[in-house]
Amino acid sequence: EEGTIGGTIPSNLDELTNLLFLDLDAQELTGTIPETIFDITGLQTLDLNENRLTGTLSSSIGDLTELVFFQIDNNNMIGTIPDVFDGVVGLGEATFEDNNFTGVMPASICQIGLSTLQGDCALCEPVEPCCTGCQ
Repeated sequence: EEGTIGGTIPSNLDELTNLLFLDLDAQELTGTIPETIFDITGLQTLDLNENRLTGTLSSSIGDLTELVFFQIDNNNMIGTIPDVFDGVVGLGEATFEDNNFTGVMPASICQIGLSTLQGDCALCEPVEPCCTGCQ
């Protein structure tokens, strides 16, 4: 799990067109999430938690319609979580806590009915029925 890859996420990951599983948690990654990562439309798992990633979460996250598992918790992300999860109907788990997101959990992700949806309590008030937990 924990590693020391370090540095930034390469912008050419979109060249891995058949990639289904990308697990980069706890790798001491810095910088922003490259927009090209959202071009891997068959991606089912995107695990970026426990790094030092910054910037905003792109609205292109909604292009990952095959996504079933998404973790971005424990980073330094800012801005609002985009309300673009309408087409990501297979998403079962998503974690956003321990960042600097503002606003509230978007309606499009609340309506999916995830088995696990966690965020900072300020994003999830009221916690039910949207978030399954908050920190």
